Amino acid sequence: MKLETNRLIIRPFLPTDYEAVYDYMSDPKTTYFLPEGVMSESDVKTFITHNTKAFAIYLKEGTQLVGHIEFYPWFGEHTYEIGWAINPHYQGQGIAHEAAHQTLKYGFESLGIHRVIATANLRMSPLSV
Repeated sequence: MKLETNRLIIRPFLPTDYEAVYDYMSDPKTTYFLPEGVMSESDVKTFITHNTKAFAIYLKEGTQLVGHIEFYPWFGEHTYEIGWAINPHYQGQGIAHEAAHQTLKYGFESLGIHRVIATANLRMSPLSV
């Protein structure tokens, strides 16, 4: 999958993405609600080389990797799950919204999916207090 918006490129990870992914996936606040939790250097290397569910999110301007979006089949071929992680330095800029919108559009228009699921945890992280 490779998608583009006005500001973003969404594409598979490259081995050169390692440092940027490690920057946010080693952060306890960013990973608090993620099933993977805090990742070590070797975890990140495995994540970017063997992951078929997550895609890198790049800002076109400056070509900076700012996070990733997960999008994959769940309970059959017509239901997908979506989720994301954004580097804290880039949060609050609408990046997750823009990436999710484009990914959902791709799913419904190109893949012919029927539904998407996502989970949310409404509790505030104790790390943010």
